[in-house]
Amino acid sequence: MAEFTPINTQEEFDAAIKPRLERERATISKKYEDYDQIKSERDSFASQIADFEKSAKENTDKITDLQNQLDVATKKASSLEVENLKTQIAIDKGLPMELRGRLNGATKEELEKDAESLKEIFKKENQKNLPGFQPFSGDSDDYESTGKVNKDRAMQKFEKSLKIINEQ
Repeated sequence: MAEFTPINTQEEFDAAIKPRLERERATISKKYEDYDQIKSERDSFASQIADFEKSAKENTDKITDLQNQLDVATKKASSLEVENLKTQIAIDKGLPMELRGRLNGATKEELEKDAESLKEIFKKENQKNLPGFQPFSGDSDDYESTGKVNKDRAMQKFEKSLKIINEQ
């Protein structure tokens, strides 16, 4: 067996552990030799994630804006459908267009019922010989065969109503 020699100086100690430190450094260097590559990839991924998050937020904002636009358009379309239905019911029931906005109801049946009650009010008022609107009586001569209002007939009724108003 080799004889043990004690280490008495720092230089002797450094020389004794130098091979061991070099082996350890080589092992660690080999283990972490791709550190710079991994670090650059991590930075690249972090940048991509930030870009994706920004894009996702912008897309979310766009979706929110589009949803708001859709909600507004849906409400407007619904309102226009109700107005169209009221107009159609007013025409069908012979009510003046000024009264179509006064029709109340959530369904077509409710609107028609309300139109009938308004029509009855006008009939009663007209029986008292008060000037005002003469509801459509359903006479075929009030409309042309194409379904359009006969302008001459409408003007005659209008002039007649004006004469009644002026006489009173």
